[in-house]
Amino acid sequence: DLARMVLTTCPVPGCRHAADNCEVHHVTAWSRGGLTNMDNLSILCRYHNRTNDDDPGKRTRGRIEIRAGTPTWVSPRGTPVPNNRHTYGAMKQLFGTQAGP
Repeated sequence: DLARMVLTTCPVPGCRHAADNCEVHHVTAWSRGGLTNMDNLSILCRYHNRTNDDDPGKRTRGRIEIRAGTPTWVSPRGTPVPNNRHTYGAMKQLFGTQAGP
């Protein structure tokens, strides 16, 4: 699936779950009108998919946002923190950029 090509692992800092063992996540929650397209999808491991702050107004655990076309974890204080454990996926390696805006 294309979402797994964008990232090789769950994007939460320090997480080691490989994309093949992750779930597809709507960055803007589907229940809040988020679309099912590459501009709104990421992968997250099961745990982080369930603990992600889907409501941007409630900042308790951090959330995934698309930053420069890359799904990136953003702390409850609004600081983007990449998962530097692994490089980004095939799209970055092939084209030097991520899919999306």
